[in-house]
Parts: sequence; structure tokens; C-alpha cells
Amino acid sequence: MDELKLSRTAFRENETFLKTFTDGPKRDKGQLLLEIDLPDKPGAEDAIVEKIWRALHDSFFNSDSDDAYYGFESALKAANEVIEKENQKRERGTIGRIHAVAALLQEHALHFSHTGHAAVYLKRGEQFSQISEELEPDAESSFQSISSGDLRADDVLVFATRSLPFDDQTLLQVFSETDGKMTALLKGLGKQKEVVGLVSSLVFPGGRHVEPVLEQSVPAQEPSEEAPKEVLQEKRREVLGKVSQERAKKAIQALKNRINPARFEKAKKAFQGVISGVGSRLSKIVKKPERLKHVSRRTIMLFVIVLVLVLGVVITLESGYQQKAQQAQYYEDLLHQVENNIAIAEQRNMIENKKSALDFLDKAEVSLQEIETAGFFQANVDKLKKQIVLFRDNFDAIIRVDSPNLFFDLSQKGTVDALGIIHTQDQKNFVYEPRRLFESVLDKVQEPLGIDPEEVVLSGVELEDFNVLTFVTQTGNIIEYSTRNGKFERSKTQDDAWKKGSDVKTFNGDTIYLLDGPSNSIWKYRRLRNGYSTSSVYTNQGDLSNAVSMTIDGDLYVLLRDGSIVKYRKGVPTPFEIKDQPSLAVKNPTRIFTLPEAKRLYVLDSANSRIVAYVKGTSGVGHYEKQVVFPTLKPNEIRDFYVDKDEQKLVVLTADKAYITDL
Repeated sequence: MDELKLSRTAFRENETFLKTFTDGPKRDKGQLLLEIDLPDKPGAEDAIVEKIWRALHDSFFNSDSDDAYYGFESALKAANEVIEKENQKRERGTIGRIHAVAALLQEHALHFSHTGHAAVYLKRGEQFSQISEELEPDAESSFQSISSGDLRADDVLVFATRSLPFDDQTLLQVFSETDGKMTALLKGLGKQKEVVGLVSSLVFPGGRHVEPVLEQSVPAQEPSEEAPKEVLQEKRREVLGKVSQERAKKAIQALKNRINPARFEKAKKAFQGVISGVGSRLSKIVKKPERLKHVSRRTIMLFVIVLVLVLGVVITLESGYQQKAQQAQYYEDLLHQVENNIAIAEQRNMIENKKSALDFLDKAEVSLQEIETAGFFQANVDKLKKQIVLFRDNFDAIIRVDSPNLFFDLSQKGTVDALGIIHTQDQKNFVYEPRRLFESVLDKVQEPLGIDPEEVVLSGVELEDFNVLTFVTQTGNIIEYSTRNGKFERSKTQDDAWKKGSDVKTFNGDTIYLLDGPSNSIWKYRRLRNGYSTSSVYTNQGDLSNAVSMTIDGDLYVLLRDGSIVKYRKGVPTPFEIKDQPSLAVKNPTRIFTLPEAKRLYVLDSANSRIVAYVKGTSGVGHYEKQVVFPTLKPNEIRDFYVDKDEQKLVVLTADKAYITDL
């Protein structure tokens, strides 16, 4: 992957401090980018943003992990630590607001996180949309979560430290231009509205060339000779034309919805009466012209002007009302077609043709969007939208948990950034961060325990036969915590060194398995009285380079980044197929879970705030059964989960809370 060059535009630089950093790609890790905006100017801005960048940069590129996502996550935490330290240095306890975007670009993927009012946009083909979520106004000035997605050739990425106050159609036309025109159009739009901050864009390889203008602010003066003023003004009119048309259309529709046909008819008859009266007076004057002697010329002129105005109003209202009536009839017919498509979808689902049913629901949603945009039949549109959601939930057996019950609250112990949860055989819950461990007794959280100041924990599991929790660390060490005496200890192996792993699981209470994607292996160790045995290869078959998690019930299941599951039996890949996938495919999952006695596999799709359940089945064929969705939790907010041995309760873990719900 070659370095992707940025086109950078700055707005109102005298009102805020703006800076862009980028480096890479190198060491096969991708290209790192930071765009930052400090509006409160706390002093020493250059030094502050340089520290934030160095922390982000050095943590990422110096990481030993081959997992770019994890490396990026660790780098964001390092940047957050710098922000926190800078806040603590100041008497007012803060460096002020931070609007920033941090992004990692790889061969075909994007990972990003943002703070404040920053936003990320994507232009793909003829579509332009914001792909970052809106953050709460009072959210902390730190990077809280990561969003990820695949990139295609000719995709245009736009990073803005403040969200752009223009509609998608306008921005689509702006970012379809070459760099010089695009910058000029942005500047022109910036003068129309109060735009502040940085806007950077880049084109993913495969399309038009982008000239690098990194670290060069666009001057505030009029455009250069390359973009003559007349050409730019014409282009601005072209870009803004659709916006004006759309606004005018909405205004007309709003007026139409306020018009009462009965009242319009009364007004119409009143105007006709006026015209009839005027006509009567004119006929009398025509029959006896001498009557004009008693009428001044000024009065006649006023009379004619009033007559023309009255006729113009009547004609305008009449034609406008007819046009609106035709539009209303069109959208009413379209509404009936939506109802028909929903009915067909229900019938198709009844005969188990789920794909066809979903296609008809998709058509219904597109038509509803058209009706809603036009401003007609809003109550009917809202009702049918809810109906479609219910049908989709029914088709996919979706359980929506709008108000999950709080199981325990870690935030009572201060700022917590939980990584995972271990549910032990004696029904205790332990939550671990990269360097701390919390125990929850019922709904009470105990004081945190430091794991190891020199290590960063990646994953943990219980070895019930030895009453210990076993953690694998970023450097490849194994640390154990004794649930009997409450002590931590670095464990030893009979090998010279531990094999590395990103995930650890156990079976039979005395054996651990380490998932080592970079070496395409799963390692196996047996727990002895003092330390662990030498390593043995459980498997090095199949492609484990994209493995993210695993679980064991006798067979071993590996979850891949694309949502597929590979099954191993005694280290050998075994045919395993899942039928009847949910309509919204699982992508970028993070955890898989099962128990020896469980009938199902459970997968965490945190990006969509859901747990997806698959029946294991027999003869290598499983099937999708249901999903539990948490609409009130943000994308990527769920960090880990577990299901009880009876498969009746589900517990999900966020950064600082655990919730429980029925299955």
C-alpha cells in the first residue's frame, strides 16, 4: 500500500488552533492520521498536539502486536492518557474542547475514532454520507470507541474537525471535483455559513489522482487564476441550485398541507364574485361611455391594476392547487403500493421464502423514504415504518432489549475501561482491564487489583481445577491470579519462552489453548503443579490469519473477522456450515462463546449492538436461530458477554457496566 495524500482545507484559522499529522504506511501496519482542532487555545498548543500525536504514533508503530485493530486501540488509549495528563497540569483542570479524528488506513480497511464535533464522511460512487456517529455535547474530550469498515477503489474519505452544515447532495458534488475546484467550492460554501476547522480528503487508490497539499492552509483571499471568479460563481450556483429547489419544494408542500380545500373553494367563489361585479360595472360603462366623465384617470388606473392583481392571484392559486392535488394523488398511490409490498413480504415469509420477503420490505422502505422526503402523509409513513421494523424483527427472530437491567456498575470505582469478563464455576464475576482486575460480589464491585505494571492483558480465562484465573499478555507472558489467596504471579513454562496468543481458552479445567493468528497456530499447554508443560501444536491447519476469538466445547470453534466460523475436531478442520443467516450479515465480530453443555454458539457483533445465536446442529450443519439487540447501547459499546449454563440469561459488558437480560 502506497502513502495516500491528503487535500487539506482550513477555515477561520484565527479563531482556533488546527493541525494535521500523518505517517506511514510502514512495517505493514498501514497509514496513521490525526486531525486536531483546539478552539479554546489553552496555551502551548503546538506542544500539546505534538505530544498527543507522538503518543498515538509511537504506541501504534512500536507495538509488537500484528493485529492492527488492537494496535490502533492501544494507541488511542495512549493518546487519551496524554490528554488526561495535560488536563491535570492546568488550574482549570482542562485544556478545553478537542475536536479530532484519528484514523488508520490499511489495504482495504478503515478504522477511526473521533471526539467533540468531528465527523467522517464517505463518498462511494454517487452516494455521500456521514459514517461517524454524533457524539453527546458533554462527552469527554477523548477517543472513546473505534469504527471500522471496508474501503473500495475510488472511495473518497473526508475528515472534518467540525461536522459540515451542508446536505449530502451538495457535498457529493463538491467532493466529486478535482482538488483545485473542490477547495474553491469548499471555500465558497464556507462563506455562506459559519464553517470552522479543518477538512481533509483523500481518494482510495483506483481512481483520480489527488495532488498532495498536506500542511498547507488554503489562503483566505479570492481564488487564484486556476479557478476564475466567474467559473467559480457559476459552479456555486450549480451546486447550491438543488439545495434551493429542495427548500422551495418543501415550502410548497408545507403550504399545501395547510390548505383546506373547502376554504380554498370559498375564496375562489369570493374572487369570482369580485370579477363578476367588476364585469358588471365595465358593461355599464361600455353601454354609456359618458359615465367616464365623472371618473378620474387615476381612479381608472387603480381600478385596472386591482383587476389584474386579482386575476393573477386566482390563476396562481388555481394552477398551484391542481399541481398539489396531482402530487397528493401520486404519493397516495405510492403509499398503497407500500402497503401491498408489505403484505406480499408477509406472504413470502409464510412460505419460507425469506430472501424474497426481505426484498419486498426493502422496496417498501425506499418508497416510504420518497413519500417522507416529499412531506406527505407523515402519520401513515411513521405507522408503516414501525410495521416494517416489526416484520423484520419477526423474520429474524430479533429480541430487542430497550431497557436492560443493570447487573453491576464498575463506574462507582472511578474511570474504568473494561476489556473482558470471566464468569467462574462458583458463579463469581471478574472483570479485567489491561492492567487491573475487579471482582463483583452480587451487585457490589470490590476495589480493583493491579495485575502487573509491566504487562498489558489481552484475554483471560478460569482454570477451575487450580482455582486460578489465567491471563495472556501483549508480550506473550502468562499471569495467574489465585482466587484463594488473591495474589498474582507470572507463570512459567517448561519451554524457554511462551508462545504468543491474542485469546486464551480452557478445557477440562487443566489445559489452556492460545490463539496465535500471526503464526497461523493454536498452541496447547497443560497446567502442572508448578507452572505449565511444554507447548504443543493443537492445529496449524486452515487460515487463522484473520481469527479474532475462539471457544471450546470439546470441539474448538474459531471466529474469523468476516463473521465466518471454522470448526476443529482434534486439531483438524471439520466441515461446518451455518444456514439461514440473518438478513443483516455479521461483519467484524469480536467474541464467540459456548459451553460444553450448550446447544448454541453465540457471537458478539458489537458494531450492531447485538448477540447472534446459532444452533450447533448435527452432521456439520448449524443454523441461525435468533439475535438479542440492545438499541440503547452505542455501536461497539459492548466489550464482552457470557451466557449461563442453562442458556436462560445473557450478561453483556460495556466499558464500565454489566447488564443482564433473559434469553
